Amino acid sequence: WAMANDTEAALRLVHDLWRFWQRRGHLVEGIERAEAALALPDAEDHPEARADALSAAAGVAYWLADAKRSRAHYEAEVVARQALDDRPGLADAHYGISFTWSVLELKNADTAANAERGINAALEIYRELGNEAGVARCEWALANVYWGNGRLPEARTHAEHARELFQAIDDRFMVGWASYTVGLAELSDALVNSREPAALERAQRRFIEALQIFE
Repeated sequence: WAMANDTEAALRLVHDLWRFWQRRGHLVEGIERAEAALALPDAEDHPEARADALSAAAGVAYWLADAKRSRAHYEAEVVARQALDDRPGLADAHYGISFTWSVLELKNADTAANAERGINAALEIYRELGNEAGVARCEWALANVYWGNGRLPEARTHAEHARELFQAIDDRFMVGWASYTVGLAELSDALVNSREPAALERAQRRFIEALQIFE
């Protein structure tokens, strides 16, 4: 009904439903409905709803592991958020686009640099806004990029910082993820350095901590 009668409602429904589509596995339906709503001829007449729908489409495409499709929607969202002067939304878009490089296409130094560029753009805005959760997420995202690119000391430093920041705001779920990333960095370092016992013990401690939180 909304697709035929109310474009703004259709765009808002895309935004409000995308996590339902993702969690229940309706990803193909989700991307088809999201892109159909965005393609409506008067979609640009509703800039705020359109920006939110672009974010949703990017998210669904990400979970389909379609890096280029997700990135295209995030790039369109960046333009839309800039036009709206929506600083929080712009930070989230930059943060989101970084994962299309770091998780889906981290192949070499160039893709790592693209991921880092998105994270740092988001980090600058989160700091400007005093968004502690956003800053912590960026620190964790940087740790993952550095771990994936073999920069283990930097990965461990950023992961530990992220863990401290998440503890400070009592975000237990993300403390778990940061602890897991610290463990990955410690384990990788141990393997590189002939299974150095102290590093293995530190990795085990962080993995156990993450498991306990997730459980």
